[in-house]
Amino acid sequence: MKKIKTISVMTATGQYNIWDELILFEEYKIFKKKFKNASFKIFTYDKNSSLIKDNVEYVTYFPYSIKRHPLKNLYYFWKNIITIAKSDLVIIWWWWLFYENEVWASDPIKQWKFRIKIARFFGKKILYFCVGISLKDENIYKIKYLFDYKNAYISVRDKKSEKYLKKIGIKSIIIDDPVFSMEPIIDNVISNKVKESKSTKKKIIWISLRSKQLKDEKENIEKIINFLQIKWYEIIFLSHSLHPDNKSVNDYEFLIDFAKKHNIKITSTLTETLEMYKYLDIVIAMRFHAFVLSIVNSIPFIGLSYSNKTEELARSIGYKYWFNSSLFSFSNFQKVFELLEMNFNAIKIDLKQEYDKIRAKSKISINNFLDGLE
Repeated sequence: MKKIKTISVMTATGQYNIWDELILFEEYKIFKKKFKNASFKIFTYDKNSSLIKDNVEYVTYFPYSIKRHPLKNLYYFWKNIITIAKSDLVIIWWWWLFYENEVWASDPIKQWKFRIKIARFFGKKILYFCVGISLKDENIYKIKYLFDYKNAYISVRDKKSEKYLKKIGIKSIIIDDPVFSMEPIIDNVISNKVKESKSTKKKIIWISLRSKQLKDEKENIEKIINFLQIKWYEIIFLSHSLHPDNKSVNDYEFLIDFAKKHNIKITSTLTETLEMYKYLDIVIAMRFHAFVLSIVNSIPFIGLSYSNKTEELARSIGYKYWFNSSLFSFSNFQKVFELLEMNFNAIKIDLKQEYDKIRAKSKISINNFLDGLE
């Protein structure tokens, strides 16, 4: 392979979602270690959302708010083309890179065809890193062009995505998401909120919820809060998504009224959310990110699953303390929570052992894939 000097990285970053930013952060560390002297161009929707502290160049995706900023988008258009043309390697990662649901403004497949056409025109090497695919079977042919390319190196995140590509004659390998190889969060700077919490004798319990995913949402959230406060827990709301333009997926906007009513602390930045994980005793987790970060940091958690991905993750490690959020029963929640309290120390040990296995496997799968580049 030609020596890699310039790398373009395209992920789902710039919308203040902790999982997407962690993906970019961990992915950057992996490729920085692999290509020590390479320069990185990070494609994003907002560079201020990034967790990377190194001096990298950020490139705004085209299109972005094209109706509000048509002239800026002319610049983004040419900047995207020039950046890809000058890159030796284009890395593409996205949780559901090609999907049909949750499309708010435009067709994501058309956007990716635009970017990949540029890379193919200039003969660039394209590395698909842990991509996910969620399409109807009859529409899978739409993405064949994106992968049917001699300079494409393809890895996917699950068997379902592998099967999709196999149907259109594309070979891929499954490797673990880079976040599953991350170190537990290190005790660096302790925020004032953590200092205040640690000065009390209460255990700290975090609640991470996504809007409109819990049965009888308002009523049951009130019940959970009252139950935990009576049990002498320090409650803090955990914001994993702080989307600036879509309040329906902004955790802070969703939980702030509950926070004000009950005088509960709430994180307002992604850095603050990550920073706090080191000090938690228990997490009530709904978002996939909260499931994973609880496992990474060996924090016992109650899982309120709203999707297959959270259920599959819990099942994959044999975790028992979760149930379907759409079938939520407060009496069931009480029973599961009290069972978790009884087995608290054993759960911490089990989570650490499971994550050690996951992390070791993840590192091997990623290293084997990257070795194939050479």
